[in-house]
Amino acid sequence: MKTRESTPSTKKYRISRLLRAFAPKPDDLFIACASFEKRCLGFLQKGFTEDYRSCFGCLFTYEANPKENPKFERDRSNNYEEMRALLSSNIIDNLSSIMCSRTQVLDGMRQFTILWETLWKPSSCKIVTIDITTFTKLYMLEILHFLIVKQKLRKVRVVYNQPKAYGSALLTSGVGQVICAPSFAGKFNVGKESILIACLGFETERAIGIWHACEPNKTIAIIGKPPLRSEYVKRAKERNEFLLGRAGVAVEYADYYNPFAMVECFEKIYKTECLDAEGKAQNVVIMSLGTKVQALGAFLFWLRHQNVRLMYAFPQAYGEGYSTRQPGDNFSYPLY
Repeated sequence: MKTRESTPSTKKYRISRLLRAFAPKPDDLFIACASFEKRCLGFLQKGFTEDYRSCFGCLFTYEANPKENPKFERDRSNNYEEMRALLSSNIIDNLSSIMCSRTQVLDGMRQFTILWETLWKPSSCKIVTIDITTFTKLYMLEILHFLIVKQKLRKVRVVYNQPKAYGSALLTSGVGQVICAPSFAGKFNVGKESILIACLGFETERAIGIWHACEPNKTIAIIGKPPLRSEYVKRAKERNEFLLGRAGVAVEYADYYNPFAMVECFEKIYKTECLDAEGKAQNVVIMSLGTKVQALGAFLFWLRHQNVRLMYAFPQAYGEGYSTRQPGDNFSYPLY
């Protein structure tokens, strides 16, 4: 098992409070998602001040799942109401809500598109801030694709609340359907090799599920480093021991809280591991089981290489590891 390292800094992206992206003009749209996880409140409670203003707001929340712990739905509902109250003083014109299926991402995107066409676009919506903290990675990817690829916006800012810690409880259990992210199917040639770039976290079953579905000729695993806590590198290796022990698996390290460092890491892997003898791309797949910020890096890399496929595995259930995480530091990543 080969090992190489890359550990750029994230300090310059940490912020204590959110300001208007292009002050004194207010933002045009602020987007966030209510969750059973307390971190959905982290940015609003710690990062919002009276200085921040947005003309419009959009608050997503997911429909109740009868298979989930009932406590999750109670927490989600309470957090949703608190988020609406916190946002009300910072949104100038209108705060819209989207209730959607967590697993059927196109359901939520249809509602979002209708609001865009009927409410926000007529107001020349150009400056957008999105809090990705508790969106699923699928929703995050699809919203960014809509804003940056379809609408061609050039003033998009991503904000994120880092957890204080990852507890010992499982984040998810089981693996359900394994899919391509709807707008990120990439280009595949049956005559070429498949290379999997596997961004690993602590979710063993989902990682193995995607790995089996891809059947890659070669796998490059990425582990977050520097980690939020020193013991997390060891935990990630232990949780992914089976995958890391397969033949043809190499290991990279990259900063999971710096999306631009992730792009550099992906570019290095792409140039050294993913091209054939003629310099043409093989079939390249990225799976993102690290932080949302790491998945943001995958999106930014995909903008450069749209032949790449982004894969996702639904968990069968969410564990107590999510509901017990507390809000930590806030980060801001301008994509302009």
